[in-house]
Amino acid sequence: DQFIVVSGVVNPIKTYRIDAIEGGYVKEKVIEGGTTVKAGDVILKLENNRLQMEFVQQETEINRLINELQNTRLKLKTDKFGLQRTMNDVDFQLSQAKDYNDRNEKLFRDKVISEQEYLKTKRDYEKLKAQQSIEVQSQTYQNDNSKLQVVQLEGTLQHSQKNLELMKENLSNLVVKAPVSGLLSSIETEVGSSITAGQNIGQIDDLDGFKMRAGVDEHYIN
Repeated sequence: DQFIVVSGVVNPIKTYRIDAIEGGYVKEKVIEGGTTVKAGDVILKLENNRLQMEFVQQETEINRLINELQNTRLKLKTDKFGLQRTMNDVDFQLSQAKDYNDRNEKLFRDKVISEQEYLKTKRDYEKLKAQQSIEVQSQTYQNDNSKLQVVQLEGTLQHSQKNLELMKENLSNLVVKAPVSGLLSSIETEVGSSITAGQNIGQIDDLDGFKMRAGVDEHYIN
């Protein structure tokens, strides 16, 4: 047996990297290196004007879409009442024209009125029948088109709201928090410095256990 002396380094058994999810300028450095932290403790606060501006723009767009959707729904109801009034007028005129036509047809058969007078009421009746058919098709198209606009606006609004939630998450990432509890052994940034997304800004050491790294001369490896 031989006794040898070697130099070693004691390291934490686990080390966690702290990487910035979003880039920005360091607005506030809450905790300095060498401090024991708990999971969720705020370490840094970043500022990113571009993200904040995009978030405000998205909020404005969502408010615009909500107003447009409400106006479209209101217009759909208003148009529906207007179309019902128009249809009632057409039905009333058609009913009158049918009565005139039936009466004049009987009078014409009895040779009470002229053929010209009978044909005039018949043409008026047939014209209103055609107008009723066109009005039904027109109202069906307008109603379907309005409903489609509502569905499209609802889809666009839902998509925009999802984007807003993602932007909120991006903004929350400007607050850098400790992922685990341990010793904040290093923090590689200062107030005012610029950080890019994915940049390593420090590390946290797990103090629940340690390991030692030491170099041994190859003479003693066996």
